[in-house]
Amino acid sequence: MISKDMGLLIRSQLRSPVFGFLAILLCACSGSSGSSSDPSGIVSPTFAGLTQVEARNSGSVDLFWQAAQDPATPASQITYLIYQGSNSTLSFTKPNYTTVGATTYTVNQLTPGATYWFAVLAQDSAGNRSSPASSKEMEVTLPAFTQACIGGSQATPLSTNSVAHPAISSLGNSPVIAWDEPDPSSGLRRIHIKQCSSQKWSDMDTSGLVIVNPADHQTTPAIAASGNTLFVAWLEGGALDGNFNPADAILYVNRWNGTQWDTPINLLSGKMYAALRPTIDASAGNPVVAWDSNSGAPARQIFLKNWSGQGWTASDWTLIGSNGDNGLNVTPSDEAAAPALTRDSNTTYVTWKEHVCTQSCSSPTPTIIVQVFAVSCTLSSATCTTLPPTTPAQPLNTDPTQSAFFPIITLAGGTPFVGWYETCGNNPPCDGGYDVWVKSFTQGTGWTPVGNHLNTTFTLQDVDLRAISTTVYAAWSEFAVNTNHRMINIEHWDGAAWQLDNIANASSSADAVSPVLADVSNSLVVAWLETVLPQNAGGASSPNQLFAIQN
Repeated sequence: MISKDMGLLIRSQLRSPVFGFLAILLCACSGSSGSSSDPSGIVSPTFAGLTQVEARNSGSVDLFWQAAQDPATPASQITYLIYQGSNSTLSFTKPNYTTVGATTYTVNQLTPGATYWFAVLAQDSAGNRSSPASSKEMEVTLPAFTQACIGGSQATPLSTNSVAHPAISSLGNSPVIAWDEPDPSSGLRRIHIKQCSSQKWSDMDTSGLVIVNPADHQTTPAIAASGNTLFVAWLEGGALDGNFNPADAILYVNRWNGTQWDTPINLLSGKMYAALRPTIDASAGNPVVAWDSNSGAPARQIFLKNWSGQGWTASDWTLIGSNGDNGLNVTPSDEAAAPALTRDSNTTYVTWKEHVCTQSCSSPTPTIIVQVFAVSCTLSSATCTTLPPTTPAQPLNTDPTQSAFFPIITLAGGTPFVGWYETCGNNPPCDGGYDVWVKSFTQGTGWTPVGNHLNTTFTLQDVDLRAISTTVYAAWSEFAVNTNHRMINIEHWDGAAWQLDNIANASSSADAVSPVLADVSNSLVVAWLETVLPQNAGGASSPNQLFAIQN
């Protein structure tokens, strides 16, 4: 005989240990009493239902329960039927998920900020289910990203003046964002920096970013902080038809100690000229800066310099891994560009793209494949070694016949992770588009893919990675079929698969690009640009706006 004892409904609210609030509705009822033996297999399992629900992040929920008991079916063979709904009226007709012999389950690909209800039933090998009346239905509201610094869900841009080249870091325990935009009077691009203070964005003094020639543009800031010291690297170059002219660009670096700027330092030395794409990291103390530029070598080189931590002059910055006019390039005669770097206390890791000739190299139309490489550099000896240390160096490209672009690198638990986007050929479903890939490196194994490609469609660009503790987050701009616009996708690697955290656009009718990520006191902060494209041919796009959110 199966007894049922309807109890009280108890509603309580608990704060989730991970994010947001967890509201739980408990229906305390008993399941089947069962018997010591069940030769006919007609007794349902004894099961108390869910015991706990936790929002793991803004897109995933962990469910927990105690193992069911059944006189005829071993615990390892009991099937758990998991039901999901958007309100407390769950339908127990067909489960959304099933698992066998487990006492936990993770539900993924949920919508950030949405509320879900869950219940679990147990089913034995004869098909007998525990009663829905004995289940505990639990409600959970997933956390949503809020506006960085100021809070709330209302999208408020930090700037609306044709913003370009956003960069983000953590200064103290607050986010700081830099970018360049045109000066309203001269039209020349100038660097702006804002820091979060008392839940509002405040303009930082940028007088220390001295403009050597007032007729030059300032552009492409890269920022990093060590404690309360902010380091900024940027480019200055002359105007060509009103635009920034990279042919004479100079790379500068300066530091802000919390009250004042030091003297800007020109990092170009020897025969270097026409610097581009600076990147900087100071997560382990003294900053390191990487960039690409021309030199006396036959092609553009990747250069890396490290600050000694002593004086603040050009001589206190040391070239790492360079040989004469040659930089870190695997092949000095191959064009290299777009470096990215990260570091720990002992090692700096650098990745970049390099144009490699693979066929008909001496002909006017050689076959060029863009390959991604990575090195580890020991600052004390000023030497670098390819990862893995093989000859010839091994590129990271997933498909050796396809080109890879604009890599980014981060460290998670001491392990390097590199992400990039790569052409995926002209065969369906790709049709000439790109895929986002991430690989991790381990000694003895080399580079291995971290899951499959991250993107859903194949029109995408602008990848960034950031690790918070041992969790790796990725963001990129991808064309969304349902909105017909580029959207910022944010996902994290849970150890087995990439999980969606957010679609970040402030407006679904705008194109969003250039996402950048930062770890601010163990919170992920994301900044990006948005522009509204013209509705009619010949119309003008809106100026790029800058937005930032955090979880």
